[in-house]
Amino acid sequence: MLIGMTAEQLLYLAQAYADTQGLTLRRVGILAASNPMLFKRLAAGKGAQTTTVERAAHWLSHHWPRGVPWPQGIPEPSPYRPGATGGARSGGLECVDASGRDCAP
Repeated sequence: MLIGMTAEQLLYLAQAYADTQGLTLRRVGILAASNPMLFKRLAAGKGAQTTTVERAAHWLSHHWPRGVPWPQGIPEPSPYRPGATGGARSGGLECVDASGRDCAP
């Protein structure tokens, strides 16, 4: 995976998010990647397209519940969004949520 995260780590994040939000993994898959079967496939040892996995990882990072620490040992994807411009942490990309974690200095 290009984001430096294993399928097991992504599955762990999805389950942790689902548990804190009272959701099923199927629902998290829909929200995070428009794919209700994503986490079922990963749990079964099957693969997924890199773009789908990256989208899910970025979605989980962006929507991670406030006050819930990001799990240790799991790399958090970059908060930058491809194709955007400007931004305080720029690197040429936009900060998408002025009140959220993506914009913290």
